[in-house]
Amino acid sequence: MSRTSAPLADPGAVYLDPVREALPRLLGSFDRDPLSRSRGLGDRQYWAWRVQDFPNATYQGAANGLARLLAADRLADGFSPGAILQRIDDMATAVGTIARANGSVGEALPNENSYCVTALVAFDLLVAYEALGDRLPEATASRWRSIIGRLVRFVMASDEHHAFIANHLATAAAALFRWADLAGGEGEGAGRALLRRLLDHQSPEGWFPEYGGADPGYQSLALVYLADIHRRRPSTELTDALRRCVLFLQDFAHPDGSFGGHYGSRGTRFLIPGGIELLAADLPEARPLAGFARDSVAHD
Repeated sequence: MSRTSAPLADPGAVYLDPVREALPRLLGSFDRDPLSRSRGLGDRQYWAWRVQDFPNATYQGAANGLARLLAADRLADGFSPGAILQRIDDMATAVGTIARANGSVGEALPNENSYCVTALVAFDLLVAYEALGDRLPEATASRWRSIIGRLVRFVMASDEHHAFIANHLATAAAALFRWADLAGGEGEGAGRALLRRLLDHQSPEGWFPEYGGADPGYQSLALVYLADIHRRRPSTELTDALRRCVLFLQDFAHPDGSFGGHYGSRGTRFLIPGGIELLAADLPEARPLAGFARDSVAHD
């Protein structure tokens, strides 16, 4: 594993080319027909191929990454900022269209009321909202707040009982803290309760449970949301938990550049670098794994 001793001045640079290469495929998955009732939806199996009669809302989370690219002026040549802003707004508007009366959206089943995906989409829209800032006219921003509020209130009123899935709870907690900052504290208590559950369930070895065991890939995903909470609600207890988490993950970075494997509770082989990169600026323990992730991408 690369032993990078300090964070790069621009750690996102190594990821930029792969992201730009994926943009045409990503944008092509969204319905852009201005006369379509499914305008702004990214589940092509639903709106284009009609092989399922309900949309998977997970794809709407692309608003997060697109908004970050736009805000950072990192779009590739040939992409119009105005057109991308409209596409992001279409994505947010479509969430309001597919949300059920109780504020939930689904993923894998009709009328699913997915706790995880509702929290995920809320988080991603909140990140996009903050990143876009004044680029959103007040009328548009107000409409977004109404859509996001419905999602957040479903998360506040719900829970996940079929298993302890750390990345789901971390997603929900991060969304609630972001919403609390935007909405005068609404959701703060619920976010703190979820964070408490997560910290109480962390193994002394550093992992958070995913269906009863440790899964490095999903732990790296949970770390994205926990790092976001760390930036907004720092505490010594959370910092210590994140340090243990990162040190645990280092053991699953393989010499060939791969990560994780069938030995995890969910058998994943992916490494999500976002949380690790966020933490690398503050935690020296995160820098070797950030270096490993960059090297793996650069030499893929």
